[in-house]
Amino acid sequence: MKKEIGFVIVILLISNTLYSQIITEKVYPDFKHHSVYLEIGGSSLFYSLNYDYTLRITNGLNLAVGSGFAYSPRSMADYQGYTFVIAPACNLLFGYSSHHAETGLALLSWGTVESTFLSARIGYRYQRPSGGFLFRIGYTPIFDGYDGFMPWAGVSFGYTF
Repeated sequence: MKKEIGFVIVILLISNTLYSQIITEKVYPDFKHHSVYLEIGGSSLFYSLNYDYTLRITNGLNLAVGSGFAYSPRSMADYQGYTFVIAPACNLLFGYSSHHAETGLALLSWGTVESTFLSARIGYRYQRPSGGFLFRIGYTPIFDGYDGFMPWAGVSFGYTF
C-alpha cells in the first residue's frame, strides 16, 4: 500500500512540473537569454568584456550568470606589468518587462588566490525580454580581505540576443 501511495505522489509531482514548463514557454516565447556587454569600471575595476546567460525563475525574478574578461595592470599599487582578469558573476534581476533592479556577487581574480577579491553589485539594468540594447549602471564595492573594501561603480553597454 505504501508503494502505491508513493508512486501516485511521484506521478503527481512529475505531471505538475511538466505542466509548469509548458506554461512558461507559452507565456515567454520570445525571451532572449544571452547578453554580451562592455563594462567600464564595475567588478573588473577598469573595464571588461562580459557574457551572461539569463534564466527566468518567475515572473519578475531572473538569474543572470556569466563572466567578465579583461587585460589590466597586475596590481592597483605598483602597475608592474599586465595580466588577464577573470570575473565570474551571479546576479538577481527584479522587475517586469525591461526595467530591473540588479543585485549580485562577482569574484575578481588576477590569477592567484592572494589576488582574488569579492565584488558586490546593486544597480539598475535595462534589458528587454525580446532582446536588443542592454544598459547597466551600478554600485560595485570591492572587498579584498585585507584593507576592507573599496567603493566602486560601473556602467555597461551591450546587446541581448
